Amino acid sequence: MTLLPAVIFLSGCSVSGGKFRLHYDGAYWADFSVFGVLFFLAFLMANFVLQKEFHRKKLDPLISDTLVVITLIAGIAGARLFYALEMKSSWTAGAGFWYFFLHKGGLTFYGGAAAAFVLGFLYLWKKGAHPWEVFDLAVPAVSLAYGIGRIGCFLSGDGCYGIRCAEAWPAPLCMAFPDGVYPWQKIVELYNDPGVRVFNTPLMESMYAFLLFSLFWGIRRANLPIGMRTVLFTILYSVMRFFIEFIRRNPSDVFGWTQAQFISIILLTVSLSFLILYILKSWILSKN
Repeated sequence: MTLLPAVIFLSGCSVSGGKFRLHYDGAYWADFSVFGVLFFLAFLMANFVLQKEFHRKKLDPLISDTLVVITLIAGIAGARLFYALEMKSSWTAGAGFWYFFLHKGGLTFYGGAAAAFVLGFLYLWKKGAHPWEVFDLAVPAVSLAYGIGRIGCFLSGDGCYGIRCAEAWPAPLCMAFPDGVYPWQKIVELYNDPGVRVFNTPLMESMYAFLLFSLFWGIRRANLPIGMRTVLFTILYSVMRFFIEFIRRNPSDVFGWTQAQFISIILLTVSLSFLILYILKSWILSKN
């Protein structure tokens, strides 16, 4: 089974070749990047969810709007930076860092998250807001946006899918992307198999992200310590990202791990240490 060139007609709209194609009266009208449309939708939904949380906590909505814009810009820049570094093994004399940073498509979540975290933290601190409280409020929004963004990767076939499926996993967990943005012929040549199928890791990550959204939206009113939701999200996301990297196509060039796995280990260590210290502190206080 293949996703693309599957053509999905819905009210004069079709999906093909990584593009949303609009038709009017049977004639082609215009097209838009699938990933671009889903990225924009993710941005809008994240802003909507965060605004709801700011309203619930009676916080200044202007801070929410500004924070989303700052983290969006910083996130894109950071994601591009980490992507360029992640593709270091593919650099050539004529296509080095700046080629991958400015021209070659690609975004790395951890790079975007790091840049958004730093600039977001500085902005909130300057405005007198509690950064960790706001980050807790943003966890559902981040989860939802990530899930929508990965659907964009899935529909566009942008190459961030996994390695070859050795087992006969059913679609859509394993499938081919012959009409995706990334040249499918490279995958065919890599495995020397015209019928090759790969792990649909974008869809797997999207489903996981929606589960995280459901979880954290469901406990948003729970009486948890400030920062705890952020810590729990970091743990749950890092575990998923560490293991899914085993079936993705990223190079293992950081001490034998992929860049994402190495960062996941660091984040897991820090987050679990924080969680264990908090549990020990609570246990000690309960004994006094």
